[in-house]
Amino acid sequence: MRPAYRTTLLASLLTLVCAVVLWAAYDWFQGRYLRAFSEHTAVFSGDPLRLPDDLAGPGAIRLVHFWDPACPCNVGNQQHLSELVERSCSTGHRVLLGAKTR
Repeated sequence: MRPAYRTTLLASLLTLVCAVVLWAAYDWFQGRYLRAFSEHTAVFSGDPLRLPDDLAGPGAIRLVHFWDPACPCNVGNQQHLSELVERSCSTGHRVLLGAKTR
């Protein structure tokens, strides 16, 4: 009976350690790209915004989009961004896209 008790205990401990390691890895993976958002809504007018002279052209800017190439959330964002660009360009508005630099 003694060896069966040790085997069961060892298997249980190994299972518990594996579960803790998997949970820690999952929690770390989920938390890598979480960013805190402000509790307050910020609404602003784009009227005072100006592009640098080398990018400026005729007409108003209607869509400005920045993204972080290292963030995996961009994969799901690409279709939505493509639809926004297509809709904005079809109405004659200018679109400015920029990547986050580190």
